[in-house]
Amino acid sequence: MSASAASPPLYRHSNPITEAYGFSLATFALVLWVIWSAWALSPEWLLWAAGIEWFPNRDWAYLLPAWSIMLCFFIYVGFFSLNLFRTPSLDSVELVTDSRAVLYTQPLNEPGPHPLEHLSIAEMSDVCGPLSNDVYDISPGLVSRLRYLYS
Repeated sequence: MSASAASPPLYRHSNPITEAYGFSLATFALVLWVIWSAWALSPEWLLWAAGIEWFPNRDWAYLLPAWSIMLCFFIYVGFFSLNLFRTPSLDSVELVTDSRAVLYTQPLNEPGPHPLEHLSIAEMSDVCGPLSNDVYDISPGLVSRLRYLYS
């Protein structure tokens, strides 16, 4: 066995340019925060001494963060309301299954035990293969029957 075959694969960065973008954004945010803090917390005479003769009203120093917090709150409430609106009612079948479900379609009344009732997971992997694509969603009726009828 060669040395290259025995060594584990090394992690490769997906794209180093994203690290540069992240660093640039973090640096820009830090510089912006320092400028905002200097404007909001320093007295006017100090800004005039630094050569800054025009700056916005100090009310914006607390209005912008307050509006930003309220915007985040309204976005949070909006997404919560949207999810609540899109959730089906409690008596809907869509709470149990959906259009992407892969149900086991063999009839439940065929002679002999149902394959999902008598085979364990190990036996199912022997029948279907260890890496089988046969993954099924179990119907609520079968779950109820296994839970309450055969217990």
